[in-house]
Formats: sequence, C-alpha cells, structure tokens
Amino acid sequence: MKESLKAVASISLFLVLNLTCYSQQHDVAGWEQYRWGMSNEDIGRTADPRLTKLTKSEKFLGMHVDYVVPQYQIKGEVFTVYFQIDDNTGELTQILIRLKEQKSKAPREEIFHGVELFLARQYGEPLDKIDERRTSTDKFKFMDLTRVWRFPTTTIELAYGWDNQIDDSLLTIRYFPTKTSSDRPRTRAWSGLAISGLLW
Repeated sequence: MKESLKAVASISLFLVLNLTCYSQQHDVAGWEQYRWGMSNEDIGRTADPRLTKLTKSEKFLGMHVDYVVPQYQIKGEVFTVYFQIDDNTGELTQILIRLKEQKSKAPREEIFHGVELFLARQYGEPLDKIDERRTSTDKFKFMDLTRVWRFPTTTIELAYGWDNQIDDSLLTIRYFPTKTSSDRPRTRAWSGLAISGLLW
C-alpha cells in the first residue's frame, strides 16, 4: 500500500513539474513568419489569409500600421495584431498584440495569467516578472503586471494594466528586436496614454 502511494505521489510530482516548467528556446526570429526589417510589401506578400489591409494608416509614436490581423484569438479572447512600421526606415520594428476589450470595472488578472501560460509553453519561463498593485488614500487603485522573455533576436513583453478611475484595462504582447530593447522604456501598461496608443 505504501509503495502504491509513493508511486502515485511520484507520478503526480512529475506531472506538476512538466506542467509548470518549460524549457527556454535558444532564439525567436520574430513572430510567426514575420521578421524584423520587413516592409509593408513584404508583409502583404506573405499571403497570410488573416491579414487585413487598412484603408488608412493608424499612427503610433514614430510608427504606423497598414496591416493588422483583426481577430487573433488566445485562450478564447480576441486580440488585434498590429504590424508597426518605423516611420523613418519603412521597416517592421514592432508587433503589438492588443486585447480588444479595453474597459473593465474589475481587474482581469485571469486573462493575463492565461496568456502568460500560453507564452510560457512556447518560450519557457519569463526572464523578468513585475507585479505591482497599489491603492492610494483617495481610493485610486491600479495594477501593473509585466513578464519579459529576452532572446538574441527578439524580446517579448506581456503587460497588463488596470485602474479604477476610468476603468482602463489594457493587455498587450509586444514583440520587438532585442538590439533595440535597451532604448525602449518599460511599458507602464496602466497609463491612460497607452490606451490611446501614444506609448507605441
């Protein structure tokens, strides 16, 4: 009987470890078939059936978007994928994947952790983790959760921000070249500026 219990315990421990520990990839070249330095023409030539060409470019800080994937799903939630082209070079410099629903009266941590698990299964455990929650004396509450995976070619940042003043709820995944990561300030996902796209 004791031997059977030990065997069951060993198997359970093995399963838990395999579910929670993911091996780190050596490198990530970009996102799916998209690579840094591609032009809008290159993106269009991928013949990705999910791609939609916008009738008018969307402007971001120093970048613009002409192509999106409007209905990208992760864990049952709908996101938009933005292929952000550098205004100066005309090259793909960032891919922003943003949850469509950007308002919530309550924090949606369960979505963040579901996406974190989804990414960990692909890329291993994140290198950096930041969990910040704060309530001020005037009852202002905010949450700032960040996970970072850094590879020789690509850095991936998962960020979630929420506050209770205007019910901001912003969840993003950013893919960008690692060589430029030192020039990029860490995202304050909870900031209202992020909702308008001014940070990206």
